[in-house]
Amino acid sequence: MSDLKTPAQQSSGDDHFEVITPTDFQPAAATTSRGIGGVSWWTVGSFALLGLVAGCALYLFTARSVLIDIAPAPESMELDGALLFPLKLGERWLLHPGGYTVEATLEGYHPLSSDFAVLSEDGQQFAFTMNKLPGLLSVTAGDVPGAHVWVDGQPLSPAPLSQHELEPGTYQLTVRAPRYRDFDQAIEIEGKQIEQTVAAVLEPAWADVQLPSTPAGATLYVDGDPVGETPLTAQILEGDRDLSLQLEGYKDWATGLTLTAGAELALPTVELPPADTLVTVASTPSGASVTVEGEYRGQTPLRLALAPGRSYRMGFTRAGYQSRQRVVDVAEGDDTRLNIRLQPILGGVQMAGEP
Repeated sequence: MSDLKTPAQQSSGDDHFEVITPTDFQPAAATTSRGIGGVSWWTVGSFALLGLVAGCALYLFTARSVLIDIAPAPESMELDGALLFPLKLGERWLLHPGGYTVEATLEGYHPLSSDFAVLSEDGQQFAFTMNKLPGLLSVTAGDVPGAHVWVDGQPLSPAPLSQHELEPGTYQLTVRAPRYRDFDQAIEIEGKQIEQTVAAVLEPAWADVQLPSTPAGATLYVDGDPVGETPLTAQILEGDRDLSLQLEGYKDWATGLTLTAGAELALPTVELPPADTLVTVASTPSGASVTVEGEYRGQTPLRLALAPGRSYRMGFTRAGYQSRQRVVDVAEGDDTRLNIRLQPILGGVQMAGEP
């Protein structure tokens, strides 16, 4: 026989068991998801999508195709002034009519900030140019003293010139210094803060002239300006120049030269003759005609400049007076005074009388 028990028997014998009574199956009631204000989320999403599509269509319909050309191409660019965000399609922008400001940057160029207005027409184009920053010019002139830098005929500063700002373009550079030929060169300033250095080589504008004299110690004058004493090698500027030597007690010496820069010229020794001796000539009576070695020199009173170290034959004549001849020794450095007395020519008178 089996030991199986009924549920009632199991319950009465063991308090740990509970009787389960079967019931009929009933499905759970369906729940409905609600969105905003009782409208489903699906409906809200549909309307939102429809609004977005309509907004995009309105944007595309009212926007104008605009070409913005910036040369050279910038590294960064911004548009200000749009009520709606600007849209770029390829090389063109879709912009609504109105005022805008374009801003762009590029290394080595001035920042660009320019206003423009978009009208209602399609196919509008706006061109902008970015301007280079100034270039930096430096100029050296070696060891030339007193060199100055000029650009396009305007003085800038003494050389050396360091990082002087110049706008991009072509300029005429000149470096000048006393007693040197000008250095001229056309330069192209690149700009963009790029430093460009020009090493100017100035050529001397003088010739070297050697000039000795006998005796030494004479002062050399060039175009009237004293240069030095002989013997010397003088640096004389090129061109036509007047040279002269002066030494006390000696006659002046003068000559003209045409000199070329860089030339070396050795002149022969200049023999300076002693200065003339001054001879003062007077006569009694005055007004006598004076000749020196047969050459008429004037009437007394008279001052004659005669080379020293020799004798001169002088003649004196005056109407009504006896002519005279005299040999005069002229010494170096001593002024001479000469006074000649003329004798009148006397005639005899014979008188005869009758009673």
